[in-house]
Amino acid sequence: MTKRTFCAGAVMALVLTACGGGGGENPSDIKVDDDAGVGVELADATWETDVDRDATVKFATSLYMGSADAHAAGATVSTHYFNLLYDRLFWASANGELRGYLVKDWEFVADGLSLTLRDDATFHDGSPLDAAAVKANLDRARTAEFSAYQEALKNVTDVEVVDDYTVLVKTEPKTGATLPYVLAGWAGMIMNPKFTEDSEVLRTSAPDGVGSGPYKITSWTPGEDTVLFERVDGHWDPAAGLAAKIEVKAITDPTQAMNAVATGQYDVFPFSSEAAIQALDKAKADPENLQTSELIPSGSIVGLWMRDLVDPTVREAITLAVDRDALVSQYAGGAVPINQLFAEGHPAHTDAVDEYTKTDPARASELVKEAPQGATSLTMAYVETGLDTRVAQLVQSQLKSVGIELELKPMTHASIYQAWFQNQFEMVLMGNAGPNHASTGIYASLLRGGTSWGAPDSAIESIEAELLRAEDPAMGETERQEVYQGILAEAAKEHWILPFAQLRNLTFASARVVNIQPAVPFQYQSLGDYRYLGVKAD
Repeated sequence: MTKRTFCAGAVMALVLTACGGGGGENPSDIKVDDDAGVGVELADATWETDVDRDATVKFATSLYMGSADAHAAGATVSTHYFNLLYDRLFWASANGELRGYLVKDWEFVADGLSLTLRDDATFHDGSPLDAAAVKANLDRARTAEFSAYQEALKNVTDVEVVDDYTVLVKTEPKTGATLPYVLAGWAGMIMNPKFTEDSEVLRTSAPDGVGSGPYKITSWTPGEDTVLFERVDGHWDPAAGLAAKIEVKAITDPTQAMNAVATGQYDVFPFSSEAAIQALDKAKADPENLQTSELIPSGSIVGLWMRDLVDPTVREAITLAVDRDALVSQYAGGAVPINQLFAEGHPAHTDAVDEYTKTDPARASELVKEAPQGATSLTMAYVETGLDTRVAQLVQSQLKSVGIELELKPMTHASIYQAWFQNQFEMVLMGNAGPNHASTGIYASLLRGGTSWGAPDSAIESIEAELLRAEDPAMGETERQEVYQGILAEAAKEHWILPFAQLRNLTFASARVVNIQPAVPFQYQSLGDYRYLGVKAD
């Protein structure tokens, strides 16, 4: 049997918790009073537990709760809500470190992945969160027609209950190495099987007892902007659920959200990009009443996606014409330049990309002259916001200077992805907040079933074959990362996508709130887990 602990080097200035065998520590055991917690990478990130346990925290987010079904397509928008309601099997941080949460220990065996579960976790109705519950969830996630995770779990052939708290996830031969990372996301959020047989139930309601997290939902109507949570006493993680209630409100206007926190109407709002810098300035101007968490790079990457809809010579010219520093300056300190999907320090980051992502307008102009007739007149879509409009106009100006005419097509966030998948334009400016593990991140960014689809159809089969090769648990971690780096280098060489900005984020909060640095702050979609929020004791 092969037990494997996934751990990588530090990311930028972040300090990592030490790697341990199997990652079976209770997160609260190592973070309440002593070390930085599981997934919390900042050296001074400790959980304050001397709080007013009768208090209500008013938390605002830019996203509405879409459903209570963690397996459904589009569930990503509900992540802030799910993190309070559900527990997940694993936690994974941006640097590649993996830790168990509901899972105490894990090991790769001859026919799959063996998971040993905690024996003290229960759903809110008192029923055990045991091996049978995990099997029911994983079977549903990998087989249900509506599940968004069939592709991610396609190598799982069966899920077997070994005993009350041991699960064997059987996989195709030489696959499953990245499965724990998949189970650190929505596919690993465990719902009470009593409520999952009828998918319509969780689409429109969150029944009492459906979750096992530190909070349950007491009020939610789909389409409305406020969801009320109430603490469930007795959660196995004593540092979670410090507030009696959490009120979550969707506020889509960042200026309105910032004012709501600044004036005390709400306690917490996560910001990214230029809004994060504005929040930081507000907190500095009123430190007695306001605060922010650390300003940290997120998993959100902004770039130009082109696939093979643009002539290859023109794609190369676009890469040479784009001035990343100038584009990033539009974010007013809320982003840093980047030329690939994973930042320096991530194990899949590769210097091989650098030679294909240089800025050279003179060479770009030469290539444009060599391009086929008509190939230099393009349409680029973008989400119509003030910031994206400015960035799109700057891209347009940079390309015009080398002879490329770019027509801009403003769209809504809801419509742009579908239009891109339908080839309605040659280029798109968009962010890609993909999963932090290289395999799932590459899938989300390049493949047809992902969120962004950056690779042409002609390359998908070879990319899938390489990703499958890296799924072998027997493969060394260095060799696995070299596989991912090779895919990223090829994407850069072909100029299918052109990442240029890594957004930075922080949490803006009232000074009365504690633990505003979220657990696993780089978690999928860059939506942190705020289950440890509390209000200072008087």
